[in-house]
Amino acid sequence: MLVLAPLRSRFAIAVVLWLSILLLIWHHGASLQFGPWKHQPGPSAPEQSPAQPQTSQPDNQTGAKSEPKRPSPPPPAPKKPPAAAASAEIEQLLSSISKTTSYFVNDPLPPSHFNKMGERLQILGSWIEAREALSRTLTTGQKEKLVDQIERTTISLLPFVRNPSLPKETRPFDNLRRSFKKGSRGIVIASNKKSFRFACHAIHNIRNVLKSDLPIEVVHGGENDLPPSYRKFVVGLGTNITTVEAKKIVDDKHLELEKSLPAVKPFAALVSSFEQVILVDAESVFLQKPEAILDAHTGYKSTGALFFHDHLYGKGDKKERHAWWRKCLSYYDPSSTLSRCRAFNQGFAEEADSGLVIIDKSRLSTLLGLLHACWQSMRRVRAEWTYVMNDGDKDIWWFGFELTRTKFTWENHYAGVVGWADQDAEHINHTKVVGSTTAHTDESDKLLWYSGTLLVNKAVNATLYEAPTHWMVDGDWQGPVEGGQASIVGNDAIDLTPDEQKVLRESIEGAEQLNVRLQKFTLN
Repeated sequence: MLVLAPLRSRFAIAVVLWLSILLLIWHHGASLQFGPWKHQPGPSAPEQSPAQPQTSQPDNQTGAKSEPKRPSPPPPAPKKPPAAAASAEIEQLLSSISKTTSYFVNDPLPPSHFNKMGERLQILGSWIEAREALSRTLTTGQKEKLVDQIERTTISLLPFVRNPSLPKETRPFDNLRRSFKKGSRGIVIASNKKSFRFACHAIHNIRNVLKSDLPIEVVHGGENDLPPSYRKFVVGLGTNITTVEAKKIVDDKHLELEKSLPAVKPFAALVSSFEQVILVDAESVFLQKPEAILDAHTGYKSTGALFFHDHLYGKGDKKERHAWWRKCLSYYDPSSTLSRCRAFNQGFAEEADSGLVIIDKSRLSTLLGLLHACWQSMRRVRAEWTYVMNDGDKDIWWFGFELTRTKFTWENHYAGVVGWADQDAEHINHTKVVGSTTAHTDESDKLLWYSGTLLVNKAVNATLYEAPTHWMVDGDWQGPVEGGQASIVGNDAIDLTPDEQKVLRESIEGAEQLNVRLQKFTLN
């Protein structure tokens, strides 16, 4: 039996708990699928009979007596029955978890400890999986103890999991997980008054132009973010559209979501009723149905998370950011996914474009990565670190998943540009595309979506629309240039197909019609 003394090293805590869980699961023939090890039950060593005292016997060859053998020690005390031994091991495990919970509660992490939060979430995940793996072994009382420790730890690490609508609820995290509708999938858009126009355009593009029938949830930070008249308007844009007020599900005391739309986004994914979440920026424009990713993307199906790269720009401009990233990740070897990232490894400014994030919350590891992204978006953490070191929420996703050792998938290319082509000096080939967007492809390298709205350049003219004609990836990003436009050069410009041009024309027509109806709203 392991003797678990009070521990102060986070690494010792993790190792001892994993060993106790592995030992216990081994005894009960369960399998462990979460965390750094994949364990399958193996055969037990055969039981050895107690040695019997040996008497002196004639030597087989000489007939002489051999030297008398030393008598064996008395047989050991009878072993505990298997059920009693198992019960003792379970109580030992619960005791170690209880001690660790007390340590976490009494030693809260400051906002700067991104890596330690990742470690604690991994430990929490191991307890959750132990609860599920041993569900048929634990008694009712033991299950209650384990769930109570999981809830105490979750609340201490992530106080926002408390549901303000249910102040007396003792198991808010368990209830939050149960609120995800089994097998569900849908689109989530975070919006406030300022982004409301673009959110309406995005819904028209998805629902009315591309004819996607996925349910849509528009999540806002509170009553001031999206008043009743706005919510009534948006649900009338199509079928199966609902609104969700995030701070009725998570505790806003430590969040202040109405002060930051980027901070709402990870919580929008968390509070959504969907298991599979397609989190869409209000400024995103789709060329294909969003559900095509869920149905066909092998990388997403494998890992349960799909992220998209930003432009490769600003090489060497963000040295402090890169030093901070590496310091937070210095306790781990980078994952094979991160080791292939050019922005992280070559010093470009930003790694990710968060205009589209796709995650499967039914997977425990993915949920832990999401929870880390949410922690990064808490008021103090984002004010002191996340938004100081990063550009808003762009890099919280891969960072949170990396720090919790959660697998994820990147798109195949870094962001390109959707816009208008420039010819080369001889006017033979299109070798430059100018635009104010970031273009992204599907797994077959077809144009999937871009961020930047339907406007020609939202930073310069809030009313000018024009359908793009070309796009390019895998070139050299340049810009912004005169007029706020950026460009990409060095590869062949690709013509938008007739179907893609039709999608954009119809989306622009719908946006212009919506703008007339939206004149009665204050969009700031």
